[in-house]
Amino acid sequence: MDFYITYRQSNIFCRRSGDGPKLLFCFHGYGEDSGVFDVLESKLGREYTIYAFDLPLHGKTRWQEGMACSPAMWLEIVERCIPDNAKVTYLGFSMGGRVALSLFQLKPEVCDKLFLVAPDGLTMNTWYWLSTQTRLGNRLFRYTANNPGWIFRFMQAGKRLRLLNKSVHKVAHRYLSDDEQRTKLYERWTLMRRFKPRLDIIKEQVQEHEVKLVLLFGRYDKIILSAHGQQFIQGIEEYAQVRIIQAGHQLLKEKYVPIITEMLT
Repeated sequence: MDFYITYRQSNIFCRRSGDGPKLLFCFHGYGEDSGVFDVLESKLGREYTIYAFDLPLHGKTRWQEGMACSPAMWLEIVERCIPDNAKVTYLGFSMGGRVALSLFQLKPEVCDKLFLVAPDGLTMNTWYWLSTQTRLGNRLFRYTANNPGWIFRFMQAGKRLRLLNKSVHKVAHRYLSDDEQRTKLYERWTLMRRFKPRLDIIKEQVQEHEVKLVLLFGRYDKIILSAHGQQFIQGIEEYAQVRIIQAGHQLLKEKYVPIITEMLT
């Protein structure tokens, strides 16, 4: 069932599926929407009720709060779907991993399992930090959205000098070569700048609340590296599991659902 959550001046799109007793809250990656989680219903729908949200500036969500967006605001939104005293599982894919980590950090007691699939948020990319966390960098980012010529020359030089791998170059070129996509990249990255989880705090919370932490990576993923996940769980191995499969970055595919199901159940 599709529905909207009214929040302040905004309408947040949510897709609910399954009818299981457990709650699974899903957050998608950059440029995607809640539909990427449809593949989970056939295997998980009896055990979980699945809530998949369209993040701001994505899908059918109509975000009307300007560039104000924070984990606290999104916690208010998702709590509209949580019955009193209920526990939830957060599932975050790619950029959605940063959302799931941030929500968990804000209120860990509501979460009994944190499932991160090729998650962003385990390290901060230098370009992302410069573009979103510094005033000068954000101005340069905005300038680049309107005048991209220099960044293409820079990327070509990086590729020739092998400072930029082919996968990263391909993804960057996809989002920077089109005027509309460049504008969306600037707006989305800037809007989500407050989602910057503190991993040291999260590790303490995982232990304190005895939360099960599960991470899934693709061995051939050049965007999100599995090494960051293995580094993250050091010291909390009792509560954490990292699994690396023969895949790239796109792990929300039908053929990987049995693996996701096994890890969730």
